[in-house]
Amino acid sequence: MSPNAVKAYPSLLAKARAALKPLGLEVWVTAPFDDDDWPLKALQANSDTLILMATTSTGRRGSRGRPQARNWFEKYLNSRLSMLDPAHTIVAFGAYGYDWTKADASHPGSADAVTFHEAIQNAHDSEVDIDMDDNALNPH
Repeated sequence: MSPNAVKAYPSLLAKARAALKPLGLEVWVTAPFDDDDWPLKALQANSDTLILMATTSTGRRGSRGRPQARNWFEKYLNSRLSMLDPAHTIVAFGAYGYDWTKADASHPGSADAVTFHEAIQNAHDSEVDIDMDDNALNPH
């Protein structure tokens, strides 16, 4: 979302919540886990539940990298839950991986997002061992 849209989002949610609450419906909203430009407190105040998308860093827009490490998660979890109501906050985790194509002289390389099952199957089919990064707590 554009910066202007992010700024206006709480107001839109407030209007949606006012219209839906009399019908017994709730407004749940998702937001990036690690983007300080999002007004998380205002989003939570104008919704019934805030879902923080703790899947990958928003700082790498347009590029692919491995799913985030434990220290990234812990840093943002502590920060977010210190300012939000945990009773109305859900943290969503990703269960996915990337299938990397090596770069060469004619191709810059690429990464396609795959499900966790597909990543495990690709590793099996390629006859490679899956190794656990003990610091990041991510398999690769």
